[in-house]
Amino acid sequence: MSFRCAYLSATLDGCGVIDEPRLASTTERHKLSLNTPSLAPVLGRPLDVCRDVQGIVVEMDLGWARRSQIALASKALSRSQRVWFYWPKEGVVEVVDSERVRSWKRHWLFVSTFGQVLLPAWRAWYAAVHRVFSWPSRLRQWARAKVPTHLLRARRNRNIVDALIDRVMPVPFPPEALPTADGRIPGTGVYLRTDFWSKITSGGSYGHTSYVVKQLAASTEDFVCFMAHPFALIDSFGIRQVELGEAGDGGGEDAIVEATRYYYPILKQHLEQIRPTYIYERLALGSYVGAALSCELKIPYIVEYNGSEISMRRSFDKGGYIYENVYLLAEEFAFRQATFISVVSEEVRKTLVARGIPASKILVNPNGADLDAYRPGTASEKREIRRSVGLPEEACVVGFSGTFGGWHGVEVLAAAIPELPRRLQMAPVG
Repeated sequence: MSFRCAYLSATLDGCGVIDEPRLASTTERHKLSLNTPSLAPVLGRPLDVCRDVQGIVVEMDLGWARRSQIALASKALSRSQRVWFYWPKEGVVEVVDSERVRSWKRHWLFVSTFGQVLLPAWRAWYAAVHRVFSWPSRLRQWARAKVPTHLLRARRNRNIVDALIDRVMPVPFPPEALPTADGRIPGTGVYLRTDFWSKITSGGSYGHTSYVVKQLAASTEDFVCFMAHPFALIDSFGIRQVELGEAGDGGGEDAIVEATRYYYPILKQHLEQIRPTYIYERLALGSYVGAALSCELKIPYIVEYNGSEISMRRSFDKGGYIYENVYLLAEEFAFRQATFISVVSEEVRKTLVARGIPASKILVNPNGADLDAYRPGTASEKREIRRSVGLPEEACVVGFSGTFGGWHGVEVLAAAIPELPRRLQMAPVG
């Protein structure tokens, strides 16, 4: 559904056009980030260039509305156009109606008239009171000690990620970095995986990472993996790995939420030397190190997102994470900074679009398998495998490849196994 609006700069001297269907359903103040269009100079009155649109978005750079912004909103409403004030740094839009216009007028009157008198007086009063009643440093330290450590840690990390979100700037692939039909991507590609708390040697995630790495390496002139724990299968492919180690002891949430602060300086030193063509990160819970380095070093960034760890925890472990809000912010930063986001299914794509991520940057790359590596065994190989584990040749064998947990629906397999003897008219297997 198209919803075409004019977008005006805070000083009303620049104008562009956005198509943002999400604005149509707004009713008051909403957390909503808009893609700022290119702005052309406004020649004449701002409202003259805002015809033939369904609404007007006014960019805000102060905590209150200017007189010119209020006047424009009032005139636009009088000709039945919708109006929004938009604060880009906060990612917040506010619907402006006639009642809000009156409220903003009162606000402006206070700021412009009384604020010039009251603010200096208040500052002087506050300084005097602060000099008399300021707490000694030991008392402040005592107060801080009474606040639970995890709350302080959560607040610090939220502040860090919030500041990074304000600096988001996705880095496009330059034309010379795109693969050709008969060639590889020039330069060095980097694969990143930092889930240090999950040291795995097999399973669906293990195989998926290994074969994604194999294909990326085949498509790039040079390639290196930065892994919390190296994978033996990747070594067998002859692909270079750099071990990052664990960001903390035991993999508890205190270590997970601080992991980016541990990995960032290590990876930055490597990437400044390599100057990679791109970073491909399998997004780990709480990680925003790839996004931060992409933003700072201006490196194209591909995010692989396989679904919500937070949702999975709530569904299968009947509880949430301590630092859930920080993890959601970290995901938001990674998604916004990403040049592209790779997902394994249409359903995962829909969840990201519902979170406000542009569909144009999401690529659905369904799971697959290397047919040579996972081909069925020959008759003689099957007989030898059965003999090696003590199974008769006629036994019914059920195989499962993946993580043995609820996420992969293994309970369906467990319920189906007792049905097999009956369905196949075989004697029950003990």
